Amino acid sequence: MGTTLPMRTAQIAAELTTTAMVLGETALAAQQTVALRLTRLAQAAAEPSRLMDPEFRLMGWEKLEAARAAGFAMVEGWGAVHEAFWHWSGRQCAAAQEATVAAATARGAPELMQAQQRFAEASLDAAEAAVARLALATDRIARLGLAPYHKATRSNARRLSREAKLPVLLG
Repeated sequence: MGTTLPMRTAQIAAELTTTAMVLGETALAAQQTVALRLTRLAQAAAEPSRLMDPEFRLMGWEKLEAARAAGFAMVEGWGAVHEAFWHWSGRQCAAAQEATVAAATARGAPELMQAQQRFAEASLDAAEAAVARLALATDRIARLGLAPYHKATRSNARRLSREAKLPVLLG
């Protein structure tokens, strides 16, 4: 990754914040969409001819389409998780190999302790970098999976609000 711990932490926080904002927008749009669709369903109970409203067919299909798109998008993100794991395991193996050679060639207790200290530091550095990569990769998977739902719910909320002549909450 090539960045310091505070920089990595800030990057992770920014990514997680962005995903949380997208999730919040999706939840708000979903609530608005549900309320507007329930209103239409209530109107259809009083006037059955309204059951022919194309919105009622759209409700099911859009969920299937969003689920399909989210599934494919999330599969794409798993590569970064695997890359983070293999990067960490490679660094761990290199550190273990170096420590083994250093321990085998140590000329006394001080050199052996230094080799152990270098191994511990390399191992912790590798783990910290791996956790940062995994956090970013996991966030990316979440955002990729959320994107189709975010797009659909925001679009529905805007469209249904305009049709109902109500203010659009999300631009």
